[in-house]
This record gives sequence, C-alpha cells and structure tokens, in this order.
Amino acid sequence: MAYKKKTWRKKLDDAKNLPKVVEMNDKGAKHWGGKTPAIPAPKEVDALMKKVPLGKLQTINSIREKVAKKHHADTGCPICSGIFSVISAHVAAEDIVEGKKSRRLFGGR
Repeated sequence: MAYKKKTWRKKLDDAKNLPKVVEMNDKGAKHWGGKTPAIPAPKEVDALMKKVPLGKLQTINSIREKVAKKHHADTGCPICSGIFSVISAHVAAEDIVEGKKSRRLFGGR
C-alpha cells in the first residue's frame, strides 16, 4: 500500500498528546534554558501566530515565552515552536490555494 502524505492541515490538527511540560536533567536544562520546558500543541502556536497584528513581527522566542508562561514552565521548546510555526504558515498557504480567506498572511484581525 502506498504512503499518502499528510496535508499541512492534518499536521496542524494532530496534537500528539501535546501540550505538555517535561522535566530535564541538569545538562538538558543548561542547554535549553530551563529545567521545565513546555512543548506546545501545533494549534497553540498557530493561535499565537494569528494574533500578530498586520505589520508587526513575532519571533519564535516570543512564541516560546508565551507558551512557557501559559504552562507555568521555565521555557518553551524552540524546536517544536519552530516546526509548528512552519506548519501554520503552510496551512495558510493551503487556505489561499483552496480559495479560503486566510487571516494568517494578512495580520490577526
């Protein structure tokens, strides 16, 4: 049976038991910037990206800070935050191709 590639929308909807907060050992805590990193769900990152006003910038680090604060963690996972922001951007592109009006590419209002 042939493998069927997931759409970006399906990747966005696949929470994989996230969000969660994990505890790191001392070596990991030093490397990642905190003993308890929060791993966001894809839709959390998507929602944060949708809130960015037109003409404004939001960095992965600001997304990480918001995720950490929401989950009472030391930091937000930089890898997952980055991957999920890419997924969110691709969903916005899929929406445009399908003729849906996407707020993602035109600001949060």
